[in-house]
Amino acid sequence: MAALTAAGVADMMYDTMGDRLSDRPEALAPAHRDVQVSFRLTTAESETLRAVAERASVGPSTMARLIVVRYLAEHEVAPARRRAKAPPRKR
Repeated sequence: MAALTAAGVADMMYDTMGDRLSDRPEALAPAHRDVQVSFRLTTAESETLRAVAERASVGPSTMARLIVVRYLAEHEVAPARRRAKAPPRKR
């Protein structure tokens, strides 16, 4: 996988969302979010994310969410079904 650059990601977001991400706030926030996702980045990845976010006039968390949401939308990934809990094992 090719490394993401601040310029490349920001250009992708600008190309698909207009001049500035903040120009279309309705596109950024659906009515309700109730699931939090947490992940770790390397220092270099974090710096790139911050640079991309700054260029787009949004915070790094918003940019990370936009990147994930955009990826899911472009790849038409269906939500995974929750598996039923297995019955407890008999001892």
